[in-house]
Amino acid sequence: MTLDVDVQSLALCQVERGWRLIGEAVDAIMVHYVLAGTHYMTIRGYEPLVCPPAQS
Repeated sequence: MTLDVDVQSLALCQVERGWRLIGEAVDAIMVHYVLAGTHYMTIRGYEPLVCPPAQS
């Protein structure tokens, strides 16, 4: 079995303390990579998912 992966787009977002980035729901797999700070992913009906910075 093989897996074909294709990067369609890439975005770098810097969100300042006290601000929030809100994205609309999509019918696709998305990868979020946290470089610094903490990413809190919230999905209606579920507990927030806490994503700390990636470890090197």
